[in-house]
Amino acid sequence: MRPSEGALRAAVLAAVLCVLARGGYGQSILQFDRWMQRIEHRSQSVQRHITARDAPSAVADAREIGELYRLMEDYFRQRGDAAEAVRISNDGATLADALVKSLETSDYGAASRSAISIARACRDCHFQYKPLDP
Repeated sequence: MRPSEGALRAAVLAAVLCVLARGGYGQSILQFDRWMQRIEHRSQSVQRHITARDAPSAVADAREIGELYRLMEDYFRQRGDAAEAVRISNDGATLADALVKSLETSDYGAASRSAISIARACRDCHFQYKPLDP
């Protein structure tokens, strides 16, 4: 009997998480996954708030995105073998900071470009490092 595609994906993802969790990072990798999910949720939310010209809500989302990227940067820095992941996380935090600054000056065009750049950065990183992401 052939395993379903979903079961195969789950098994491969579990194996990848086990490899990444080496050295006592098991609990942290699960938290890291939650951070990525929150960034994705906030990335979508901030774009909706920008479209609605709701700067206070968009700023709150952008600040959370920045905080999450900083947590990810610290996580990868502690691993010690993930310079590219540290750079990507730092770039995400920088984009979130630029997004906040644009919103604080009501520059919705620049804010939209920063929000789209965050979404693209997530996608690009997932293509490179998380190939099973749907």
